[in-house]
Amino acid sequence: MRSFITTFLTGVLAITSTYAFPISELTTRDVTVAPAIISPVSETVWGIGKQAAVSWDSAKVPKGADPFAALELFATGGTTAVAQLATNFNPTPGIVTFVVPQVSPGAYIVKIGDSASPQFQIVTETVQFLPDIADPAKDTTWKVGKTVTVTWDKSSVPQNTATIPYLDLFTDGYGSSPLFVARLARNINVYAGSVEVKVPEVRAGSSYLIMLGGYTHRSNHFTIEA
Repeated sequence: MRSFITTFLTGVLAITSTYAFPISELTTRDVTVAPAIISPVSETVWGIGKQAAVSWDSAKVPKGADPFAALELFATGGTTAVAQLATNFNPTPGIVTFVVPQVSPGAYIVKIGDSASPQFQIVTETVQFLPDIADPAKDTTWKVGKTVTVTWDKSSVPQNTATIPYLDLFTDGYGSSPLFVARLARNINVYAGSVEVKVPEVRAGSSYLIMLGGYTHRSNHFTIEA
């Protein structure tokens, strides 16, 4: 009798081990997060029919996180979304772009899950304005891997100015055209007057410059050290 029970239990254990899910599979499924939204901020202005972007802290998105179900737009104080700006999008890049829908001008917030942005404005028309860069200047030196601050003159920024789409790093190329090196920031609040960026892994040199939203708004040449 004892030998029969032993044989039976051995068979049950063998079947259980064959069909059990590995721990790694159980712990990487259905991971959801509510990210901290970085942009828009309170000074942000979106123009109806214009391209805009929402960004979040992707450093805190865990590995294996599910796609975000929806990015929703709410009128300030409203409990029902007036529009879905994006659906089932990848959380890893930390940014999603879209065209601002046809809504009434006014104050709005966006939500990803339980995470909400500050109140910002949507207007009928936005002003395209790119400020002059104050820093980096010609005597500026950046170091690879360090966080630095890019500043610009915000004193003459008009009302309803659109978000600056990008901040790029260039170096001198052959002839008159600079060579693109890296995108340092996107979806930049022009009213802030500055933005922090991390210096990418590049060769040391003294022929670097940055461009704020376009070729006509570039910094002086400056140095990057390894």
